[in-house]
Amino acid sequence: MGKILVPKIRELREKRGLSQRRLAQALDITENTIANWENGRTGLDWFERVAKLCEALKCSPNELFGYAEVNGDAQAEADNAGS
Repeated sequence: MGKILVPKIRELREKRGLSQRRLAQALDITENTIANWENGRTGLDWFERVAKLCEALKCSPNELFGYAEVNGDAQAEADNAGS
């Protein structure tokens, strides 16, 4: 399994029209955390471990953590956070 592509986080956020602030609000974290992820400074090792674990167990992160599979949750939460 390859490393997480740091630019992908920013690319996906921007593709969905989210600012760092709105994404951070949706995830209940700070904007600095989002910026750090996007710049590869902190936290990415955790994502890599989860991705490898999911690959080994042949499951999704949602399944691993017991979350219902719902598309667009972060986008919906971000939309509501801006209201």
